Amino acid sequence: MDTLILRVPLLGPILRELITSTVTMNYASLYDAGRQAPEILTSCAASVANRRARRILVSMQHRVAREGYSPEDAFADAGFWPPMAVTSIRSGAATGTLGK
Repeated sequence: MDTLILRVPLLGPILRELITSTVTMNYASLYDAGRQAPEILTSCAASVANRRARRILVSMQHRVAREGYSPEDAFADAGFWPPMAVTSIRSGAATGTLGK
């Protein structure tokens, strides 16, 4: 059902943007607090009500913790996050300003 809700015209894109906003704000805050990427992704998954988004975040956490993916690659490969968010994450990671 959560996957279908994300596909509903008008409502779906708004929900995706809200999820993206929540995850990026939480990620930045926890990153600034010195947490590691797998722990951050676990916390982000717990903060998202949409089950599809939560499964994606858990999968990303698994890739980072067990398969050696960088967090930036996990965001890019997930196919859920807007390209602008992925670009911002890559840029922040490369310049050391990810928290900002």
